[in-house]
Amino acid sequence: MLLQQIYRGWALFGSLIVAALAATALQALLLRHDRGGFRLSPFALLCLVAAKALFWLFSFPINVASANWSKMPEDFEPRAGNGNIRTRPAPS
Repeated sequence: MLLQQIYRGWALFGSLIVAALAATALQALLLRHDRGGFRLSPFALLCLVAAKALFWLFSFPINVASANWSKMPEDFEPRAGNGNIRTRPAPS
């Protein structure tokens, strides 16, 4: 799991997500009189919130279980295809 060390420090990136949420909410507030812009801004905010919800529901638990991918969890079982998109062997 040597390659996983490149992810060190990525937790700090989460502070930018908070700034993005605040900026998008502010944009929606400022564009409340422009119908086109106002419709898109809350939709963008909803997408950001949905992305964070998916992260906290699915990614964060495995990050904790694997110590941010620096160790293999004891009860970890790879799924079919071992996580790869390609499930058939490559042609030789």
